[in-house]
Amino acid sequence: MINKMLSHIKVEKIVNKGYGLGFYDGKTIFVNNAIPGDVVTIQIMYSKKRNYFAKIIEFEKNQVKELTNIAKLTVNVADVIGSMLVMKIKLNLKRNY
Repeated sequence: MINKMLSHIKVEKIVNKGYGLGFYDGKTIFVNNAIPGDVVTIQIMYSKKRNYFAKIIEFEKNQVKELTNIAKLTVNVADVIGSMLVMKIKLNLKRNY
């Protein structure tokens, strides 16, 4: 099984030593540099009785990239709302003076 490539492995959670945890064919897979929500293509580096240890070959769904995009969108929306509030305050000041 060593050096075998597996696709569509979903990382469920992070465990001891920072490995992402996934499952395949009844075995646990410890994936280096993966976080929950990632869907990856991996290469098995070595195997133990009930576990595989793997490295990422390709991100099919990268959770960090998606979270970064959401954060950017949130910042943009906050900027727009902030700009609207500033304009409203300026208009109110002009009316009162």
